[in-house]
Amino acid sequence: MLSKGQSYFFYWVYPTNLCNLSFCIPYKYDEKSESLQLLGSRSNRVYKVTLLSNVAYLFLMCAHLLLNRDKITLQNMLVGAVIIFAYFTAGVCRLTFFLWEDDGLCLLNGFLQFETNLLGNVDNLCDKIRNGVTYAKVVFVLANASCMSMGILVGVQLYFAPCTPPYLGSMRSACLNQESPGPIDFLGMIGILIDAGMYFHAAPPAGLILASYLLCMGISLQEYLSVMSGKLMLHNDVFSTQGQSETRAITSLRKYNACRLLVAQMNIMFRNVFIPGLYCVASNGIVFALYVIIRLHEEISLAGLSFFIMMLMDFLLTVGVDLASVGRVYSVSVEVTETWRKMENLGRKSEARKIAKSFPPLKIRFGDNFVDHLTSLSVLDYCLNWTVSLLLMT
Repeated sequence: MLSKGQSYFFYWVYPTNLCNLSFCIPYKYDEKSESLQLLGSRSNRVYKVTLLSNVAYLFLMCAHLLLNRDKITLQNMLVGAVIIFAYFTAGVCRLTFFLWEDDGLCLLNGFLQFETNLLGNVDNLCDKIRNGVTYAKVVFVLANASCMSMGILVGVQLYFAPCTPPYLGSMRSACLNQESPGPIDFLGMIGILIDAGMYFHAAPPAGLILASYLLCMGISLQEYLSVMSGKLMLHNDVFSTQGQSETRAITSLRKYNACRLLVAQMNIMFRNVFIPGLYCVASNGIVFALYVIIRLHEEISLAGLSFFIMMLMDFLLTVGVDLASVGRVYSVSVEVTETWRKMENLGRKSEARKIAKSFPPLKIRFGDNFVDHLTSLSVLDYCLNWTVSLLLMT
């Protein structure tokens, strides 16, 4: 549950506040209204400047890697590809916040408002839902911690290996000519600080939207369905008349329509760019990160290897946990709607039964398809197959 006082409130509000320190998201949490609000005009201008700098930096790295591909070894090209995939993932998250800024605000506040109304009609919330899911809390902490510390790790990596492509230091002639760059001078240190600083603006929003927002939404939708299902079954008892049971059932079933609106809002924000982009970038990131770690671990510094291990962990969490929780919403909604269609103590011509039969399962879409509980497993299987193929070819 996302609202104040519930199990996951801490795990998305505090990362949001941390992201506000670097002006990398357009929202802030307001304690008085207990909702998200857009940044003020001055902060919003700083936010747009950081976004523009991240986009320009990404294009600069891609151009450097492509234009100098004949001067960069295959090993360094693979290393650079993993870094590009990681930064592109962060870029997709930042662009999602920017392009669907108002939709994202409506979506997040819609969850908070719906949850407040739902819990207002529930007397006793079961301990399992009240306490939340332990693995999700671990993912919240790990994902946000790794993204928040990414800039520090990149700075350490570049201090020991300043010619790591496609960073700014690798654009020097000494690195392109595969010569020793020598001790780090003032300009080299400035380049390292710029490279590290870019990650402080790019990486935290990725952890926020993937773990704190998307994972929270997926798990919360499942919990909403459990609460509504239990509440509906509780109202449908043997001591109630058929008219009372039907009235209560219709009242509870209306909550499902509100969930459908939340899912529709999620599809507006995530359907066309975010989820397709993540599946594409994260899957290829897993392949190349695994290849670099397995094949090139002896040729990379410890700091660089730690960076790629962290990247692999984040990619795996994105596909295997964050997007899997979204796919789980479909299977849970199928189970719940099937249960409602078989409600006892309601006549065959019951209005509530007709409404329940008309409910489709909740589908969080990407393009014309939707995410189910097997989608992430299929993507991970694809990643493993391609990694094995690359290892066998080399």
